[in-house]
Amino acid sequence: MRNLLNIFKALSDDTRLRILKLLEGGELCICKIMDVVDMKQSRISRHMGILKNAGLVTDRRDGKWVHYSLNLRPENFCCEEMISFLAACLKDYDLVLQDQKKLQKLLEREKKGLWRSGSTCGVKTRGQGARVKGARIRQQVIGSRQQRL
Repeated sequence: MRNLLNIFKALSDDTRLRILKLLEGGELCICKIMDVVDMKQSRISRHMGILKNAGLVTDRRDGKWVHYSLNLRPENFCCEEMISFLAACLKDYDLVLQDQKKLQKLLEREKKGLWRSGSTCGVKTRGQGARVKGARIRQQVIGSRQQRL
């Protein structure tokens, strides 16, 4: 019963439904999901954790990148049925259609070499950038103090 509750909780968010519909086409790096859904990595990771906990998706690590796919294993019969049902229900929603167009454009750009897989994953997170910026500010303050002496 707990598994079924987790599945329905995971399906109760429009962003997670959009992500599931994107994954219907196959495995995607979190970078592509971020670009299409237009959300930061931390929010996408949180949603992916909920979907993974419900058994709807699986992940695969490739260095610093994480790739997600639908969990269509035979022992996961309930999730497979839910995903099939959702695919049929969501096929005509405007936001889902826009996401699919964005993903298609992104994949075309990737084929042409205009978008590198994982290009946004390599960007420093906000916390790392803040530490670097803080270090630069401290250096500037120390430098200005030394000039005054």
